[in-house]
Amino acid sequence: MEYAVPLLIGVVAFTLAYLLSGSPYVGLLWGSGTFGIVTALAVRPAAMCRRGSIVRCDVVLESRYSRLFGVPLQYYAALWFALTLALAPMGLALPLSAIGLTAVAVLVVIEVAVLRAICIYCTALHVAIVATTLAALMAY
Repeated sequence: MEYAVPLLIGVVAFTLAYLLSGSPYVGLLWGSGTFGIVTALAVRPAAMCRRGSIVRCDVVLESRYSRLFGVPLQYYAALWFALTLALAPMGLALPLSAIGLTAVAVLVVIEVAVLRAICIYCTALHVAIVATTLAALMAY
């Protein structure tokens, strides 16, 4: 239920972008990008994880890897989504895509190999970053 509002907002953004542009890639870019921004800024990750399984948002989000220069990583994710949405129409998505995909790869390795815990909240953002990257590269 925690993802219902970001998902609905993402679907609305996808629909509007698709109808206005006629391109499913532009729709996917705006849908996944908007979902990513709303999720990063509005979802309470701890509410979605159970204790005692490999799905342990608390372990991931309270680890030393959850912040960069004292700022939680989800705020960098929101900034990444916003910049990607702004720069993709100008054909400048490639550098941001490389940054986003590299960050996802590094963070997944940290979750699996170092922390041995998976964060569903983080995984949703990782999937949205990959979808936004693919859409940005294909749309423009």
